[in-house]
Amino acid sequence: MGIFDSLLGKRNRPEQAMGRAAAQEEIIEIARRTVPPSPELSYSFICTGNQSVIKAYHDLFRVGAPAYGGSAAYYRGDETQLGARKAAATAASLPFAGQQSMGSRVNEAASVSDVLADMMMAAAYGSVFISFATVSPTGQEWVRKAYATLLSEAAGQGILPFSMYTTTSKEAAQFLLDSFNVVQAS
Repeated sequence: MGIFDSLLGKRNRPEQAMGRAAAQEEIIEIARRTVPPSPELSYSFICTGNQSVIKAYHDLFRVGAPAYGGSAAYYRGDETQLGARKAAATAASLPFAGQQSMGSRVNEAASVSDVLADMMMAAAYGSVFISFATVSPTGQEWVRKAYATLLSEAAGQGILPFSMYTTTSKEAAQFLLDSFNVVQAS
């Protein structure tokens, strides 16, 4: 059983999955009560057309991000909607001021328009799925490690590499979030 199966609760009886979900909710609630929301956040977007990969990230981030004063969400975007938002970002010259990671390679991600263009390519054969996490500065390394670990596991299963975009710009993050549809994780 791979990491994706274990994170998604595959090959378990329904009562095991229900018990794990209840335990996860307890952990999330404890973190929310004991760790105050961070005033300084970084915003990370991991995106690929492979929905099961993003679901695995979301399940991990949903439980872990509150321990770093943040939160997590799960989104979907399609090429048409991302194209319309890319045009608006280009017209507004909205900076992203962050990084694009593709495995161990890290490049500057200068504009929201560039990030949306990359996401459009991932959505070219359907939808792109996005795992979004906010964390305090102390959680940034944890997000990077989670990204690298699951990316390595995915590559081992023959899944092509995918990007993570990170910024500290709340305005850029909000513009991107407004470009996607929320997915109700099950």
